Amino acid sequence: MGLFLLFFLLVPQTVSGEPLLALDPDAGDTLTPAEIAQVQEVISINQPLLGAAQREYCPKGRSPCLASLRAPATSEIIEPLRIESIWPETKAGSEWPTRVRPSNPRRLQVRIHWRKGNGRATRSIPLLIFGLSDGPRKENCVFPLEHWEWSGMGRSERFAIPPRGICGEKQLNVTDLLLRLVPDRPIWAIRFLSPEEGAKWTGGSTEDLHREGTWTTDHPYAKFFFLNSMRWWRGGGSTPSPRYAGAIRLTNLPLVDLQALSQSRDAFLNFYEEGAQIELTIVTREGLARVLRWPMEFLVDRAADDAKGPDLQPAPPLSEVAAPPIKNPE
Repeated sequence: MGLFLLFFLLVPQTVSGEPLLALDPDAGDTLTPAEIAQVQEVISINQPLLGAAQREYCPKGRSPCLASLRAPATSEIIEPLRIESIWPETKAGSEWPTRVRPSNPRRLQVRIHWRKGNGRATRSIPLLIFGLSDGPRKENCVFPLEHWEWSGMGRSERFAIPPRGICGEKQLNVTDLLLRLVPDRPIWAIRFLSPEEGAKWTGGSTEDLHREGTWTTDHPYAKFFFLNSMRWWRGGGSTPSPRYAGAIRLTNLPLVDLQALSQSRDAFLNFYEEGAQIELTIVTREGLARVLRWPMEFLVDRAADDAKGPDLQPAPPLSEVAAPPIKNPE
């Protein structure tokens, strides 16, 4: 009886008594009422990210259901929500370019159900919850983690807004948070790519970089960088590949510019996978054009096949880079 009462008190209630956010008894940890309120608010402010494929909304493919998705309709969360699991996220913050690191970072998996038109969909979405202590200021924060999971990698909704979180009682995006945490050195960002694509970056033409990828069908100008991290060296693997034999490095990220691009939804920062890295996502042609004006360098990787890390050197003259493409030995 005592355990049930504690669970009841930890879960925010609607006027009718129905829980807004239920905590599974085997989730692995508990949250305070204040943390639960933050989680609930973060889900609410990131609701535009929720999306699904037609087959998820309308599994039987019925015309009225499909027609309702084409009409102007927004996602409406169906309550209650469920926190399925809570566990330590030990890598979170390990590569943030800041002097302040998150304390007690935990990963939450929250099951969300929503409807759009006559269709319904569900996701188990990840969130990152952590503490921040900067001098006298101590706050608890909650942010979306792996925000593409909210709509699925191939869905345009994942670019709908910069993922937003809460620290204390203030809503902010990852760029805002980075500014608050005081970068401990100039911030650079890197994108590993083929030498041929690298040469296109030096040309400064957005149209040369226009490409419809598998995960960016609705956003052919979308590009991805990591801040102060070699996370995507060799494509995240260990075998050399011509696809990742070069790199574009933004040498000093202008955070004020980035903040403006985040507000206009042309580019933004987000936490990647376990929250160890911060990713720069360029969304639109306008965002890409702005980034092309930032200081950057074009590099090639001279590391040996068995190397444990990159050996980045200035790229050769463009005439050599534009030579016949390297054939993939695979």
